[in-house]
Amino acid sequence: MNEITNQPQAIDSSQQPIEPQVNTYVIPTTHWIKIYVSMNQHEENGTITQRAASAIPYVWVKESDDQEGAWIIISTGTTGQSVTHTPPATLLTLKINGPGRYRAYIKEPSFNDEIGDPYEIPFHALSTAIDSEHAVQPWLAVSVTTDASAENHTIIQQHPNDLNRNVLEYPPAGSQQNLTQIHTQQNSALNLGDYIITRQLWSDASRAYGAHHQLISNSAFREILEEIYQEQLPESPQHALTASIENGTRTIIFDPQSTNGGRSTRSFLPNNGQPSMMMTAGETLRRTYPRTLELLLELMEELNIHYARSTGAWRPHFGSSLHRYAASLDITHLRTRVTTQTGGEVEVTIHFHRNTDPDSNPIGNPPATSVSSIRKRDFSLAVHTYLAEHKMAGDLGWLGGPWQLTYNQVGLLGSTIFIKTDEVHKHHLHMSAP
Repeated sequence: MNEITNQPQAIDSSQQPIEPQVNTYVIPTTHWIKIYVSMNQHEENGTITQRAASAIPYVWVKESDDQEGAWIIISTGTTGQSVTHTPPATLLTLKINGPGRYRAYIKEPSFNDEIGDPYEIPFHALSTAIDSEHAVQPWLAVSVTTDASAENHTIIQQHPNDLNRNVLEYPPAGSQQNLTQIHTQQNSALNLGDYIITRQLWSDASRAYGAHHQLISNSAFREILEEIYQEQLPESPQHALTASIENGTRTIIFDPQSTNGGRSTRSFLPNNGQPSMMMTAGETLRRTYPRTLELLLELMEELNIHYARSTGAWRPHFGSSLHRYAASLDITHLRTRVTTQTGGEVEVTIHFHRNTDPDSNPIGNPPATSVSSIRKRDFSLAVHTYLAEHKMAGDLGWLGGPWQLTYNQVGLLGSTIFIKTDEVHKHHLHMSAP
């Protein structure tokens, strides 16, 4: 017997009346902005000037209003060369796709994510080989809002300042401006004006690497790199750091010059035991991209070099973007041992200085009677040939030094200059990661 109930009966969807479905899709308007980017240059006499913030690899990311905490890559690139502008600056043009928060972060050399991918904001690492709770800061940030019609957009340049820096330590906020139809063309981008990256912002935007970094974990020089990035190197009263490799058979001296810029800039740590929270020499050194230090270690092992002196690594206050970007080292001295005709060993030192040590010129003509000069020349030639080979293979970036050389001058094919020179590099070798 069938039971009769008063429950509503389900009607098959095929029997339901057909109603038109309307999908509304608002095509986001793309606007363009431009900004003139400089960086503070702290001169040796204590004055502060500006230079163009050229050659900074960056990643431009966005957080939408409806996806808080999810940052998406909008574009990547490298800031251009200096343009005619006062103060000296590079012109950067960036895309804006609707309301949200936009940030420019320093793009690390190994970064290979693509447009549309999620972006994971890195954190400064602790010397204990774990990440801290303090995020690496963007070096540029803007916010875009819209009204109820979703047609009128306003934009303002203002840094999030998650590390609560003093207002004078970061670039000032810009004024609010309107994005209009005119700015939908790249060649008529909205001008946000001048933007000077301060010393402290460079520091906060430069990642403090830790010993747990994948490049260190996978390195053939893991042991010494872990000591460096765990801040375990012995430090002299003058703040020189000494890296002893292979039971002391190889040594790298990081001269106080290599860390003085960081040691006079604030740490990301809220209390690191230093006056005014300035960085230690150890923290300063581990702002250097690990592959940069690994390049020096490879050179020393390949050519049986037992001593190197470095006067420049990462720094936030002076020099080219390559040092501020953490991808470069300055080397003044290298030492090796060569076997003499009698079977003994003699130490050979090259000093990368055009005026003080001309015998270290790899293509110089030392007196035939000076065995020591010939040894210096030959050792320097071996070093420069190594650099040329690895530059040609793509293992090295920009190179500078006391002597400008082409590939064929060190025995390779090609007349291209692989290492350049100028007055700035007359007294050291500048090595860069690619």
